[in-house]
Amino acid sequence: MARIIQMVGLAIMILMLTNTANAQYVRLEGTVKCSTTGEALTNALVRVGSIFSYTNQEGEFILQVPEKRVSTLEVFHMGYDTYSTKGQDSIYAITLDPVEPDTHDSGLASGEQIMRQVFSRLHMNYELEDQLMLAYYKEQLNDHDNRIDHFAEGIIQVHIPSDVEKGPALVRPLKTRVKAISNIEHGGLYAKSGHATEMVESSIWAFNSFLSKKYRWDYDYNLVGTEVHRNENIFIIDFEPKGKKGNVAGRLWVDELSFAIIRVEYALVTETDWDSEVWIEEYQHLNHTYYLMRASFEGKWTENGIPYVFNSMLVNTSIELNKKSIPWEKFMLGHHFSFLLEDHGNFKDDYWGSFNYIKLTEEERAQLR
Repeated sequence: MARIIQMVGLAIMILMLTNTANAQYVRLEGTVKCSTTGEALTNALVRVGSIFSYTNQEGEFILQVPEKRVSTLEVFHMGYDTYSTKGQDSIYAITLDPVEPDTHDSGLASGEQIMRQVFSRLHMNYELEDQLMLAYYKEQLNDHDNRIDHFAEGIIQVHIPSDVEKGPALVRPLKTRVKAISNIEHGGLYAKSGHATEMVESSIWAFNSFLSKKYRWDYDYNLVGTEVHRNENIFIIDFEPKGKKGNVAGRLWVDELSFAIIRVEYALVTETDWDSEVWIEEYQHLNHTYYLMRASFEGKWTENGIPYVFNSMLVNTSIELNKKSIPWEKFMLGHHFSFLLEDHGNFKDDYWGSFNYIKLTEEERAQLR
């Protein structure tokens, strides 16, 4: 019986992928810039319904949407007004207006008061059911001349269980491409390459996170300012270890209306394989629930007098809720998914087909030809 159910699940997934491949897609692309400075806005979230992408370092984006699902295009970036249009254009030149936060008194005087509200509402703000997502993953190793020594990208399926304490998040690679230019050996690099699971579990639910029940009050929380996101005021809260407790320090962005954490940025304060490492997570709400949209890691180290920077990023490009039948073949733990073994794939723009991805910058394309 279990075998029959498994085969039915696999057939359903094959049918879904076949239908996806045969569907007619509309390609939306453009740039996002600041209206006052003309500066390109990196990591702006671009969304049509439940399909997502982000801008690259040059402010460029590509979003591929099934023709029948083309509707309102929305763009969000911290500190800027929301952009929204119902037009059917295929090429966009979008400018976002900077926004100053309201100066009204929220009635909450301290970071600790705000965080008590945050922790009391975690189960209301974030998805608790199993999630199946499509995601784009990218990692890149650069030396001091900004030369690429290792580059890899992948489209992966991500399964996040409702209880990460009982079962870890799993990934299933669908399509990848790699170019290893130099053979760099570094312990931290090998531990992080392809490690998408560590990213998707997020600080909100990971059982050993600094935000978990066990560790959350090992930190001091200090309210340092406000900002605007999606036309709502955001509290900015710095945190650091309390005494000898805690192993990270950083900053939280908390929505004033829902008390949801929408951005996390932190660095380890304990000794690691890296000279420094920084993690960033960003959340957006869809149908009144917040989901992890983007997670990134940056690790730096120096070897033989040469500084190196390793960056990795995972972006969720679509969300499918409450999946009952999932074919588990080829799903794996994130640290079993590695790009460092061999070169494969090409770096032409049409490589991804109908999958959503982050567009390569002009400099990246030049080095990866």
